[in-house]
Amino acid sequence: EKSYSADLGIRVWKSKFNLQAGVFINRLNNMIVEVPGEFIFRLTADSKADTIPALINSNVRKALLYGVDFKFAYNFSHDFVFFGSGAYVRGMALETEANLPLIPPLNGRAGLRYTWQRVGAAEFSVYGAARQDKIAEGEKETAGYYRLDFTLNTKAFDLGFMKIQGFAGIDNITNNRYTNHLSTNRGDISVEPGRNIYVRLKLSF
Repeated sequence: EKSYSADLGIRVWKSKFNLQAGVFINRLNNMIVEVPGEFIFRLTADSKADTIPALINSNVRKALLYGVDFKFAYNFSHDFVFFGSGAYVRGMALETEANLPLIPPLNGRAGLRYTWQRVGAAEFSVYGAARQDKIAEGEKETAGYYRLDFTLNTKAFDLGFMKIQGFAGIDNITNNRYTNHLSTNRGDISVEPGRNIYVRLKLSF
């Protein structure tokens, strides 16, 4: 692969607000991409050939990638922070004007974090992705979706001989059924997990 790239960004750092944003463009020659296909196999030398979905390396002579991404955090109150991030990428094969494979859709995340310095923090966030219909041959379109998450974590408590920290949360609170576009090639089960409740304990010696 050989590429030419350019990017332009902005960085803002203040006592209660920070922002990082940028745009980029990347022109590539002889780009190696993974396209959806099939892997042919036999369990034994005499058995019938069978196939499973697989990603196959392929060459794109001339390709173009461009996009934008950003993230920010705003400490609007002593203990509260509003944060967010987002990204958009477009990929094209220039000679055929076809879409490049494995390109994520427009996506972003926003949330609110509360921190109690003596105990820990709580965070509520929403993650969303737009519909992806700019797909390569062999790929499947994926619908847009959103997901709500909630997390709790304690600070690390020092017990002398070790430190202990607790984590708990709920992923996908509303139990939405959705498919991550970059997971559509792993077989028949492309749907992401539903509501997930977890509790974890971290011990440091």
